[in-house]
Amino acid sequence: RMLVGVLGECLFFGVAVGAASYSFDSKLKCLIGANYYAHHEMWDHVLEAARGDAGNPVVIHEVNRALFQTGRLADEMFSHPQHPSALFLEFGRSLYWHKVGFWLDVGFINLAEHNLAQAIEVWGEHPAILKQLALVHLVKGNTGAARIYLNALTRTLFGDDWADDYLQKLEHDPELANDERIQRLRSLMPESNVLIADHGGESWLAELLAEHPNNRAAFEYLMASYLLTDQPEKVVENIRRLGDLEYARPFLPEHYAEAAVVHASISRKALDLHGWRIRPDTERRFAECRDVVMRGRGDRETVARELRERFPGSYYRYCFVKESGDP
Repeated sequence: RMLVGVLGECLFFGVAVGAASYSFDSKLKCLIGANYYAHHEMWDHVLEAARGDAGNPVVIHEVNRALFQTGRLADEMFSHPQHPSALFLEFGRSLYWHKVGFWLDVGFINLAEHNLAQAIEVWGEHPAILKQLALVHLVKGNTGAARIYLNALTRTLFGDDWADDYLQKLEHDPELANDERIQRLRSLMPESNVLIADHGGESWLAELLAEHPNNRAAFEYLMASYLLTDQPEKVVENIRRLGDLEYARPFLPEHYAEAAVVHASISRKALDLHGWRIRPDTERRFAECRDVVMRGRGDRETVARELRERFPGSYYRYCFVKESGDP
């Protein structure tokens, strides 16, 4: 029974990522694996699976979620292939299923529900979709609707244990006041609770962060967007927000520090880092990267090769040649 359930779920993720357009090879396995593990919040497995096709936009999106969930996005983002449009999966409306986890991460519960409604129209009442819909309604306090999806899940080949657990919780704690995850997601929801347009961008993350300064997901994705779109000055401008979040002092997260060094080089001004420090090695590496670029004298291939060999996971490399991670 368990094997049948797992195979069925893998088939769903294969269909959900457009498996029909691939031969059953390592890239397809990578795509299915990254999405499957992300759905089950097995973040280290996501990073492992991604090695098979790390340049696929959906895989990049799931890798960034895994890095955020494991507290590594601000330090290791550029150790993996990146592309600006993959951060929010902006390039295809048919990818709404893959955006659900991200919308939940940042607190847009209504938008997650909207994407799930679209997904269920395409793929039907698949347990993976039912589980997310149940979670959305639990967060929103719609216990009647949540029970419908939870009861439906108990009749599936997988998801029944999770559903049974929440049905029992609702009996003893109808408001789920003792459920840490539900309370955290509720705390991230915008007060207006409106459905925003389903697109990427920075303005809505900034607005959400202004409303909830402790929303670490909104902050890190906003900073990631600034890094990917060549806006190191905005990274520096938002370093002040670190005080509202649980980052370990005294040093800035590595990519934010690299952005600060880049901005200082461009602006030629002393920066206000609000008491945070930059490691000496971070400044040294910038000087070395700049020397590589100057020696290259416009030979991009030579510069890119040397930066790839010497500074594979550095934001500096991305700044100079728009490459990151392994090719």
